[in-house]
Order: sequence, then structure tokens, then C-alpha cells
Amino acid sequence: MDKRFLRRSLAVFAVSFVFGVVVGAISGNTFNAGSPNGAVSADSGLSMLSIMVYPIAAVLLGTSLLGGVLVPLLVGLKGFALSFSLSVMFSTMTRFSDRWQFLRLRAIPTLISVTVLFVLSVQALHSSLTLFKLAIRATVNERLYGSRYWINLLICAIALTVAAILSNSL
Repeated sequence: MDKRFLRRSLAVFAVSFVFGVVVGAISGNTFNAGSPNGAVSADSGLSMLSIMVYPIAAVLLGTSLLGGVLVPLLVGLKGFALSFSLSVMFSTMTRFSDRWQFLRLRAIPTLISVTVLFVLSVQALHSSLTLFKLAIRATVNERLYGSRYWINLLICAIALTVAAILSNSL
């Protein structure tokens, strides 16, 4: 994977993520959660599943011919879901201390999860585009899954496990 491809794919993912964040924030601010007392627990909406589902989907989309189109959409969906849930939760929290506690408890696992999603999305986009080239042409000079792919996948799996442990222990 060359540096030019890496820069371009990260730029596409960043634009997609920011677009999802903006749309999610606008939607979340207009959404009325209807909480009776304005209190929302830190576990409402963010769980271990929400930490793991997007990176796992990115890896699975990397084995698909349609991953070149669907991986940027997945990153945008993660940005939307993250900002929508934060906007709704913040609009229902009445006290500033509740907001600070929520951010303190969930910020580190979420940052780990989003970072892992970007790393795995770049790999998924590369492998999906390589599969697409292989489907069009009979031969491709690039390796589909090299040792770097598996090492990055192992590091990301460890990081996601740490994020899930932090999310459940804090």
C-alpha cells in the first residue's frame, strides 16, 4: 500500500466521518428524547457491541467487491451514530456534571474504537479494491493479505478488547 493511496483513503474517510458527525449532530439536536426527569445513564446507547460492530463490519467489507463503496459509507454511519447519540444524551442531561461524567467515562473507549475503525477501513478499502482489480483482470501484482495486514488486525483486536474492558469497567 503506497502513501498516496493511504492519504487519499484517509481523506475520504475523514470527509465521510465529518459529514456523518454534522448530520448526526443536527438530527440529534432536533430529536426529542422524552426523558421524564432529564437523567440518562452512561450506559444508555453505548455498549461493548457499539464499540466492536463498526470495525468488524469494516473487516468483513474488506472481503467484498462492494467494499470500495460501502466502507466510506460505514465510516460516515459511525460518525452519524456517534454524534446523534451524544447530541440526544447531552440534550437530556440537565446538569453540567452529568455531561462531564458521561464524557469522562466514554471518551477513551470511543476514541480507541474510532481510531481502530479508521485503520481497519483503510485496510478494508485496499483489499476490496485489490479484489475488484482481480475480478476485472486475471492477475494483479499486489498481495491481497500480507503479513502487515494480519499484524494490524491483531493490534486492532487488542485495542478493541482494551476499549471494551474500559467501557465495561468505568
